[in-house]
Amino acid sequence: MNTESWIALSSVVGILAAALLGFWGWKRRLLASLRAGSRIAETSRGSVEYALSGQGFVVLYFHGTVGGYDQGLAAASFINGRDEEAQFTILAPSRPGYLRTPVETGRTPEQQADAMAALLDYLGIDKVAAIGASGGGPFALQFVLRHPERASALVMFSAIARRIPPHKRAGVRKWFLSSRGGLLLLDLFLSTLMHLMLRFRIGRLAQRLFRGMTVRTVPDSDIRNRVAAMLANLDQVRFFRALVGCMLPLSARAAGVLNDEEQIALLPDYPLERIQAPTLIVQGLEDCAASPSHVKFVADKVPGAEVYAIERCGHFIWVGEHSQRMRAALVEFLRKHAASGLGAIPN
Repeated sequence: MNTESWIALSSVVGILAAALLGFWGWKRRLLASLRAGSRIAETSRGSVEYALSGQGFVVLYFHGTVGGYDQGLAAASFINGRDEEAQFTILAPSRPGYLRTPVETGRTPEQQADAMAALLDYLGIDKVAAIGASGGGPFALQFVLRHPERASALVMFSAIARRIPPHKRAGVRKWFLSSRGGLLLLDLFLSTLMHLMLRFRIGRLAQRLFRGMTVRTVPDSDIRNRVAAMLANLDQVRFFRALVGCMLPLSARAAGVLNDEEQIALLPDYPLERIQAPTLIVQGLEDCAASPSHVKFVADKVPGAEVYAIERCGHFIWVGEHSQRMRAALVEFLRKHAASGLGAIPN
């Protein structure tokens, strides 16, 4: 090998080494920031990571798949907004398998519901409103079913409520989500790619996420228009960046994702007619993850359930021209049922 070849090879090795050092530094800083933003409760059901945001009556947030307590904090910024009269305390746990809550704390929806009740015991909280978002839906349903005396209201927010068959490539996904090599590759490539796109190509990332969470009958041109409308609103761009950032690093959430998928593939039809808490279902009608069949299942069974349906909207329900009207309806519902006894954090 001649001198020029050695120089070229050395340059490539140097660039790769610098990229790897940059990656490890970014991941280490991100994990340190996540640890600093939460607390650990040693409950009767095991360790539960959690954070609190806001003031007033307590809302327990069951985050979606590929989330964590930080997704609950992002939701808190949306729910509380800038309206001081619409303040709630958002209790944001990491469900088992996510971030610092071990999956052993509770694998099944029933076990996770009991773990969240134990968290309320630890914090001295009597009653809450429960929000189940996306893949957190079955776990919120079980909380309300198993602990009705602690739930003054239920919100199903783009939430899954019925069985979803296993992914066609479940074996490959399980390897990526559970093996050391798979987790390394997830972070090295996918987590890094998402981080860079959030910073430099947010429109392209939004288009991919919107497309993947919306039924295929919606044309790509409509997806592009929705992304363009979001990008024109700086507040929505900030929120989108914060919410998607709550998926990173993927390796710290992988055990929860795998468990969610396994549990949702086994879901029975719950006896939702037993739910007595006032219930609000918020749903995009073009959602391909929690399809309208999930809405109908809950609405038909839960006595008196209210449905807030959003046209021209997929699973990513937080942003869009409807978002402020949707937030107003959510806040009004929570305010109404806070008066019936939602627990506040003790002094």
